This record gives sequence, structure tokens and C-alpha cells, in this order.
Amino acid sequence: MIDEPATNEELQAEQDELVRQQQEAQAKADRIATELGTRARAKAARLAAAQKDHAQGVYDRAGDVDTELQAVSTEAFEEFGRAVAAGDLNAAATAFVEHRAARTAQYHARTAAGVATRTIGAQNSPVAETEGLLRGVEFLDELARLIESRYLDRAQELLAERVPEPPTEVA
Repeated sequence: MIDEPATNEELQAEQDELVRQQQEAQAKADRIATELGTRARAKAARLAAAQKDHAQGVYDRAGDVDTELQAVSTEAFEEFGRAVAAGDLNAAATAFVEHRAARTAQYHARTAAGVATRTIGAQNSPVAETEGLLRGVEFLDELARLIESRYLDRAQELLAERVPEPPTEVA
């Protein structure tokens, strides 16, 4: 409350001053909110542009990446066949891991190309569909255990070498 008795005019003047301060504070809060909104929209626009640029890069390289991964897969599968013929279980496992890793990376690269195609609004994907790339093959239990322990990590390595992660944040 008021500490000292005051006239009606003094109380009215104090109330008017408080209302003016409140209006100034509200106006400042509105300006700050507008600025924050503007900055957030600008950041979102920069992120969208960076993601679209990334998608364009993925789209542009998709055919080459697909060809490279297919070559890795084919070469590794041929090496797998030679190792099996030679009875070298470790070499067969290593070659099959490389084959499956390349096929898995190819699957994910094709999926990324499909997403990129939609992101940039292109009419056609630069690579074939993913159907059939990940069909399993039954082998000896030992071979399957060796393969499973290695190929997913190698797939991530192959993919990371060829398809960078999209930006998730911009300055």
C-alpha cells in the first residue's frame, strides 16, 4: 500500500506512471518476441536451405555412389567365392562381410537418394529401387556369426565415406 497519505492527484499520477511503465515494458517484450521470431524463422530457413543443398549433393552423387558400392559388392562376392573354393573360412567371412556391407550401404544410399529426390522435387530418382538388395543368404552358422559381427559396422563406414550426414543445425 501507500506509505504516506497522498492526494487523489498524487495517487492518480503514480498510477498513470505505473501504467506507462507497464505499456513500455509490454512494447519492449513485443519487440523482443518479434526479433526472436524473426531470428528463429531465419535460422529455420538457413537450415532448410542447407538440407536442400545436402539433398542436391546426395542426388548429384547418387549414381556414382551406387556404381562404386556395386563394384565393391561384386568384387567382394567374387573374393568370397574364391575363399570358399579354397576352404579359407576367415577369408570367406571377411569377403562376405565386405559384400554384405556394400549391399547394405548401397541400400541406404539408394534410400537417401530417394529422400533427396523428393526433397529437391526431382521427377526421377538417379538410382534403381532398393528391392532385393538385402535378401539374406543361408550359410554355415560360424560364417553367419562372423558376418553379423562385422558387416553393419563396415556398412556404416562405407556409407559415411560416400554420403555425409545432413546438417541438423546451422549458426
